[in-house]
Amino acid sequence: MFKACWKEALRAGFDPNIGFLHLERPGKPSLILDLMEEFRPLIDRVCLSLYTRGSMPARVINARGRLTRIAYAKLLETLDERLQRSYGLDRRIGEQVSLLRDVIMGRCVEYVPYRMDW
Repeated sequence: MFKACWKEALRAGFDPNIGFLHLERPGKPSLILDLMEEFRPLIDRVCLSLYTRGSMPARVINARGRLTRIAYAKLLETLDERLQRSYGLDRRIGEQVSLLRDVIMGRCVEYVPYRMDW
């Protein structure tokens, strides 16, 4: 998702470091983090479905409270596949970035965040 947001932001002519929600700090891509924020429920949904359907390894958390390497690899693989197949994530991110550009340029009055159809 990070790469897709970065690519679309550059394509629209945005500076990835100038955001609206996240604080601006040198080297921190605030706009990219902002763009990713409205798609967070998609990630949460996929993660929860993996866990509740028993698709994750039995031991998902290590002693330090982090995902095990096996669980992390499974999560990334499934996230990428499902987000592209089920939600067309790259296309949806592109639509939202275009809408943001249109609002900033005055071609559109209101920015409407992406909402999942549950």
